[in-house]
Amino acid sequence: MFDQRNYLRLMFVLTLSAVATQIFGVEATSGGLDLNQMKVSADAVLQNVGDVSHSQINAGSVFAYADALMASGQGNAAVVYLTKGLDLDPWRLDEQLVLANWYSNNKQAKKARRIFKYVLQFAEKESYREDALKGLGESSEKFIVEKAAAIPGNGPVVVLVPLGVVESWILEHLSEEINLDLGIPVSIMGLGIDPGPATRDPWSGVLNGIKDGVKKDAVLSVKILDLAKIKGIQEQNLWKDDTFVPLLLDVLKVMGKGDDAAQIEMLLAQVKGSPLQWDAAQLIEEIKKQSRPWARDGVVFVGVTSLDIGSDGLSFQFGISETGTALISYHRFTAEFNNETPNNLRLTRRLEKQALSSVGFTFGIVRCSTPWCARAYPNSLDEHDVKENKLCDQCREGFRKAFAKYGLDIMPPVKPQKHNPDL
Repeated sequence: MFDQRNYLRLMFVLTLSAVATQIFGVEATSGGLDLNQMKVSADAVLQNVGDVSHSQINAGSVFAYADALMASGQGNAAVVYLTKGLDLDPWRLDEQLVLANWYSNNKQAKKARRIFKYVLQFAEKESYREDALKGLGESSEKFIVEKAAAIPGNGPVVVLVPLGVVESWILEHLSEEINLDLGIPVSIMGLGIDPGPATRDPWSGVLNGIKDGVKKDAVLSVKILDLAKIKGIQEQNLWKDDTFVPLLLDVLKVMGKGDDAAQIEMLLAQVKGSPLQWDAAQLIEEIKKQSRPWARDGVVFVGVTSLDIGSDGLSFQFGISETGTALISYHRFTAEFNNETPNNLRLTRRLEKQALSSVGFTFGIVRCSTPWCARAYPNSLDEHDVKENKLCDQCREGFRKAFAKYGLDIMPPVKPQKHNPDL
């Protein structure tokens, strides 16, 4: 994903690099900038500390100089710049780890442990969490997802299936939370599904959904066809993208639906040129195919992925579900995607709420209308965040009835609310 903040940092470093080249008459090499040039860039940023937003955006040049000093063996000088850089942008967890490891290697264990704990508390990326655990002297062994793992018991079970690269800590946490939420076993099974390359164009997907809606609207379809005839457009060319969109917008405006036309224009503009996605419907079919040898009554398979997914009519999806099978994505829940500060509790809560919604559909439970329930429909990520990571009484009763069909008469427990001041 395009990260505007990192882009601005890079542009600032390159601009100052050009200035430094004029001053010192030194060209940047393939191995990086000359240390003197890098110092000029870093010091220029630090001189603007009064302009907080400017300094935060461009702290990358300070970190670049600190890293270069560290690599050249000038650890003490590097720590000075690392510390100044982290004062400007403390959420650069990669640089926090550099500082923590230096403290650890230089017999300043107390300072190192404080930073390692800080990183572990907030990091979403598995590599950062592993480094923090290692620094704290704790186990950082990855959870191994086994293929063809045994499915426990004879009653209802949720089986999580990773697709693509999925952080193991997220799988572990999600399985534990679903178990607490529903009171039934949760397994993790690797089916070796290769999602392949992204092929879905969000713009085409949204437009195809609009076309399907128009085709089902007899009045609107006739009006578009009539306008096409007036403009001399042959019917076989009517549904071509560059022909259909202007006709639809013109017809909506003539019908007095200018607001609808504006919304369609805005939506198509928003997704135009977006990165390709993975087709959710295709992936869920692959989950069904690969899980068939382990399928039985009461077992539902839920794919978990970090990939961005979508299907026709939608610019993106948090999840897709049908009876027995679902797919959920945490791509749009991450701090990196939303340009937020890292917060692993926020990430896992977002994913947990989506999982509860999707698992409910796999058991045939209709969506509730309780606005705070984890299964309530959100129109945006903000609305998703407002929901609680627990079930309302209506959904709990729905799960109880669903489980009873498989010989398990339990009511999902009421889980206590976790507090996170950053949500």
